[in-house]
Amino acid sequence: MSIWRGTPPGMLFCALGLLNATPGYASVQAGEGGGALSEERRLARRGHAGDETTYRIERENLALGDDGSVVSVVSTSGVLVRTLDAEVEPGVWTESVGWLEYRYGQSPAGVTAVPTLVEEARGVRYEVDPRADLATWLPAATRQEMTGPPAVMFTVLALDAWSWDAVLHALREVSAGVVTPGDTHSIRGWAEARDVGSAGSGSLGRYRLGAVEVSVVGLSRCQSETCLRLSFHADANEVSQQLTGMNISGREYFSGSADFSLSEGALVSGELWGPLVATFTSNGTAIPIAAVLQRVTIVRVGATRGATPGPSAR
Repeated sequence: MSIWRGTPPGMLFCALGLLNATPGYASVQAGEGGGALSEERRLARRGHAGDETTYRIERENLALGDDGSVVSVVSTSGVLVRTLDAEVEPGVWTESVGWLEYRYGQSPAGVTAVPTLVEEARGVRYEVDPRADLATWLPAATRQEMTGPPAVMFTVLALDAWSWDAVLHALREVSAGVVTPGDTHSIRGWAEARDVGSAGSGSLGRYRLGAVEVSVVGLSRCQSETCLRLSFHADANEVSQQLTGMNISGREYFSGSADFSLSEGALVSGELWGPLVATFTSNGTAIPIAAVLQRVTIVRVGATRGATPGPSAR
């Protein structure tokens, strides 16, 4: 079972960006573009070695006081390019990920957080195998000259950028790679908490993912493509973090959705949202934050075709 071996999708400050309407999204009626709504769908990535897809990911964290009011805001965003490398199993590809841009911003309540460019993140590159543990590629994502909160948040953004594909890969494993709209699958969570690495001077701490329920909602129309829409959620995921000057312990709840192209199996857009309800302390003193509301979006902004098709694309 590999659910989020590559990605804990929530985690405190785990890439939950600005929630907005999915660009170009509309429902699809039976028979439009992708056949009948009740047809079986194969979960496979189809493409060519060298295919490049560019995404923009945005995330916003709202720290909330005891009365639910916003105390502070952290905003991050990035632009990354994913390149298909090799088809290691039918419909499963390893990929290279390169970051073109990363921005970080923090502000008190009532002041707009304007993320500023972090030059040290430009050009960070690593390889991802969806079958592998995050330890095989996370270190490469953390090797940059950033320190402090921008470094921690960049590493989390790298984790989150893979979250929707982690859901798809886990669904592929439990469904033998074939689903029908209306299906619901429960994916077993982690038996115990795991260390999820560090970045700069901050630790990402320990995380225990609970059971994840994934539903195959149906077909959608996104960026002029017929897509398969998934929704998913997990509750009471355990979080423990020791950042510089702050300790965090609590539970995280998240829900999300994703649209995957029917023709290529590639992510077109996705959303994640949910609260972390926790205690926050500094040197033994409670910090007046009751929860962090996390929100993230990712959207495809460009794609180019490589030269060599994989077996599943032929």
